[in-house]
Amino acid sequence: KQWYQRRVAITAGTANYISFNPDLPELTGLTVCAWKKNSFLERRTGRYWFSYAVSESDNEIIVGNSAFYVKSAYVYSQVPLTYQWVHNCATWDSESGVAVISIDGEAAATQENLKKGESLRAGGNLVIGQEQDSVGGGFSANQAYVGELYNINVWDYALDSTEVASLYQAGLCGYGSTEEDPVISYADILAQELVGDVTVVDGTCADIEVPCQEYKEECWETEEKIKYKDGGKLGFIVGTVDQAKAACNAHGECKTLTCLEKKGKMRCELRSSFEKAKKDKKKTSYTYRC
Repeated sequence: KQWYQRRVAITAGTANYISFNPDLPELTGLTVCAWKKNSFLERRTGRYWFSYAVSESDNEIIVGNSAFYVKSAYVYSQVPLTYQWVHNCATWDSESGVAVISIDGEAAATQENLKKGESLRAGGNLVIGQEQDSVGGGFSANQAYVGELYNINVWDYALDSTEVASLYQAGLCGYGSTEEDPVISYADILAQELVGDVTVVDGTCADIEVPCQEYKEECWETEEKIKYKDGGKLGFIVGTVDQAKAACNAHGECKTLTCLEKKGKMRCELRSSFEKAKKDKKKTSYTYRC
């Protein structure tokens, strides 16, 4: 069975991007993670794929091929450019002042006392694919990202090393586990207008052999006000129930989804068993019974 994913492909130039106001509050911590694959035409490390700007600071948050900026201060990674899929996370915590760039689940660069005790300003503009030198604009062709991006998510706290490793180890086909849901999900980003030569394409993630019989929609049973706590946690997906069912089926070991609608978003935990049920009036479970 083949599992497909929706990837954002961005070509060179300042006219190609996604831009919107995510309505973020003031933050004392942040994590930005994504899978990225640089174009074979790319030779510059000074490209940026994530830019959050406010009127007082156009470098409030920037994440690029090698650098991570927080309020114009930065940490820089010496990891060379590659043209394969890599998992990139940037985390910052105000209380400790620690900023980390992680590549494929491991810390590649760490900076201490980076804007310690400060806060990220609320109400800024987010751009994917460009670096803002003014809110919503001021783009430079030399800084524009060229390549593909997948599963971009933003959390309002600094993920710890275990959570970052989980996101990478789940792979392109999987969904890692974090303590809290992202405040900006990949679904939120895909829902925005694509400006210029930005496309969302279905890409083959991997060939996955599903050990059970052929998938059948009628095998799913819906159990309202029920949750399952037993069995191995296989990660989670934020999206629709149908997307969660597809992810569960593609995983191969998943048998159960326990879903909760939170802040207008559906979050479904993937689990490998449905032996022990418990009542929970806020949750709905879906079990694959074939």
